[in-house]
Amino acid sequence: MFLIRAAFWLTVVVMLLPADPPTKQETVSVDPIQAFGAARDTVADVSSFCDRNADACVTGSAVMDLLVRKARYGIRKASEYFDSARHEQPVDGTLTNDDATLPWHPPKRPSPA
Repeated sequence: MFLIRAAFWLTVVVMLLPADPPTKQETVSVDPIQAFGAARDTVADVSSFCDRNADACVTGSAVMDLLVRKARYGIRKASEYFDSARHEQPVDGTLTNDDATLPWHPPKRPSPA
C-alpha cells in the first residue's frame, strides 16, 4: 500500500510541475479533469488487485516484510557501529620511544676564527 501511495503523490507532484514549451510535434493534450478521472480509475483498479490475485499479494507482502526487516537490521547495525565509534576513547601516546627521539645530525664544526 505504501508504494501505491508514494506513486500517487509522486504523480500529483509531477502533474503540478510546469511542462516544456510546446514543440512542433503534436501531442495529445490532457486536461486536469481527465487526468483526475484516469487516476481515480487506476486507484480503484489497483485497490481490487488483491481480490483478483491473492497469491501475488501474499508473495508481495512477504517480500515487503523481508525488505523491512533487512532495512531495520541494517539501520540497527549502522547505529551500533557509529555509537561504538563515538564512544571509543582516544588513544594517548601513540608515539613510541623511537619515534619521539630526534633524528641524528652531525656535530657542528667550529667556525674558523
